[in-house]
Amino acid sequence: MMTMVLLPILAVSTAMADAPTVGPPKPVEVRALAFKPIDFVPIGWKLFDKFDGDLDGDGRMDAVIIIQRNDPKSVEKNPDGLGLGIYDANPRILLVTMQDDIGQYRLVGRSDRIIPDHDSPTIGDPYESMHIENG
Repeated sequence: MMTMVLLPILAVSTAMADAPTVGPPKPVEVRALAFKPIDFVPIGWKLFDKFDGDLDGDGRMDAVIIIQRNDPKSVEKNPDGLGLGIYDANPRILLVTMQDDIGQYRLVGRSDRIIPDHDSPTIGDPYESMHIENG
């Protein structure tokens, strides 16, 4: 009888050990220096948008980059038929880089929250565009 009680407990504890951990996702690592802005895009992510401009008035082109995770599981199909049929709910990150005197770009800012994700089929993409104006 003791064996019958232990087997279900073992099965549950094994299943729990295999379950994914719950909590906020680990932030993606982005390199600190690159010779091209595209090199800031980590593996498993894609370049979503990019803008060039002189942010600090030093005469060199800096770059603001928006990257988006490239996970096909987060490209959602809308089963209700209301709104978009397919939308990409992958998260987006804003990266701000500045070019130094040897042409390297240095990561100087990052926001994992300022660019909204497109996580609902019934609204348009909350991100339209961005531009650099007057530094």
